[in-house]
Amino acid sequence: MRLFAVALLLIPSLAFAGGQLSFHSFGGDQVVGLYHLNENGGNDTVDATGNGNTGIQQNGCVWVSGQMGSGIYCSGSGKRVDISTGIPLGFNFSRTDAFYIVMRFKVYAGGVSGPVVIGKANLGTNPGWRVLQQVGALNDFAWKVTGGGSSCQWLTGNLTLTSDMNILDGRWHTMIVWWDGTNACTYDTVTRKSGGGGLYFDGKLPVVTLSGTSIGGDPTNNVAPSIGGSSQASTDFTNGTIDEVAFVRGVMTMEKAKRIHALFNASVNTDDQ
Repeated sequence: MRLFAVALLLIPSLAFAGGQLSFHSFGGDQVVGLYHLNENGGNDTVDATGNGNTGIQQNGCVWVSGQMGSGIYCSGSGKRVDISTGIPLGFNFSRTDAFYIVMRFKVYAGGVSGPVVIGKANLGTNPGWRVLQQVGALNDFAWKVTGGGSSCQWLTGNLTLTSDMNILDGRWHTMIVWWDGTNACTYDTVTRKSGGGGLYFDGKLPVVTLSGTSIGGDPTNNVAPSIGGSSQASTDFTNGTIDEVAFVRGVMTMEKAKRIHALFNASVNTDDQ
């Protein structure tokens, strides 16, 4: 893969340098975990923030080619990357905290219904948060935040039916999910704008269906965050490759989402996007 030289273009707490996300502590946002997944071997993946929240492979994920360096492929029973052996510092977001998660990924046809792409959640109505993927008949994603027995969930429509949001086009895509701490979940069907939380796909607003209006308590638990699968259900694994993941305390905006996606794409040859 041929990387283009990229100038250091800053957004609060995140930047690009050498073709990948970099960590910067300024602008009011705090990156609590940043994973390039560039180890291309072994069981551990380094937290590039220096916070020490190491990612640990479970049940034999496979190192594969990523967009920038290597990536991780965890398609198989119980396969995932757990972040830290305990509850890592900064990942237990309360319902009044603003936070967002950035992920660069490529998915494949098929797969099981509702596997966890990234999450820190118990099953059912227990508190936590997770990104769910359904690649098959529906080809959709969901961002779900649960606390106090109630949830807010933003579920996309079929992302293969629109040419500007086709997840099965063999290219790398940017998913950003966010929670703004207001605990007032809304969605405008005309503008596609969400309140309380939501998601961006390649810097754009997908059509979503919203379930819930608020959560009843903090989405905190004693479950380690995971990438590529779930520690709570062995069948919840992602059918795709993940490369570059950031967990950030701060407010996500449309401007930030567009800039992050544009910087990812500017860092590679367009044939490799």
